[in-house]
Amino acid sequence: MQQLLSRFEMIGDLFRSLQESETSRIGRLSERLAEGSIDSQKQSDEYSRPNLFTHMYYLNEEPRPHAYNVYSVMSSYFKGRDGGAASSFKTVQFYNDQAKSKRQELVEKFEKSS
Repeated sequence: MQQLLSRFEMIGDLFRSLQESETSRIGRLSERLAEGSIDSQKQSDEYSRPNLFTHMYYLNEEPRPHAYNVYSVMSSYFKGRDGGAASSFKTVQFYNDQAKSKRQELVEKFEKSS
């Protein structure tokens, strides 16, 4: 029985030696908080700067023959199609045209039935 208790104490001592101290945990926590604060301020400063590309893009005339049209694609099925680029004017126009044609079909169907 004494031998079993000494083994448990050895295992307990092993786990206690592997544990991190409270001062170490608090130190790492304060470092993470400081880094998070710095990163959030950087993001805020970068977004609100006056020469941000997303702000200037709409103000400047595009000097190249084709406008910047590298948009993210919603899925591979839509790649290279009119409705494929996410958040682009061409996509909005494509879906508006689809809605108009569907509305026109419904109006014609309703007129035929009445």
